[in-house]
Amino acid sequence: MQTPSDTAALLIMRAKAAMDAQQMDVALKLLDAVVKLRPDYVEGWNRRATLYYLKNDYAHSLEDIEQVLVREPRHFGALAGLGMIMQGLGDERRAARRLPQGACRQPAPGKGAGTGQEPDRKGRRPRHLIDLSIDPIAGELTTIADDPL
Repeated sequence: MQTPSDTAALLIMRAKAAMDAQQMDVALKLLDAVVKLRPDYVEGWNRRATLYYLKNDYAHSLEDIEQVLVREPRHFGALAGLGMIMQGLGDERRAARRLPQGACRQPAPGKGAGTGQEPDRKGRRPRHLIDLSIDPIAGELTTIADDPL
């Protein structure tokens, strides 16, 4: 994995070691530092989303997944994590829809590669993937209106 700086790489390695040692609070502080130091570094957001997921903190995990997908709309790990959170919340139908069929395919060179805006086979542009949030007061899953069921 390519990192934008040696410092970010070191922090990521230490966060992984802390997670492996079940020192989640230490890992969180290290990943907070990565995100603060390099907010453009997608993997910093993704690792922190994973940590929040492991702590069953779905609200914070969803926030970080959204940051990943804003920067890299086809990030396989973030899409899979989003599906797992929805599944954990009992929303099987939406969980199944979160991972688009072509999520792990790379677009052909010159066809908008890497933009996340490549049309599908029918020429449609992808719609926004994040369409839910957790109401912090009620603790309930809510959806944004543009995602009809």
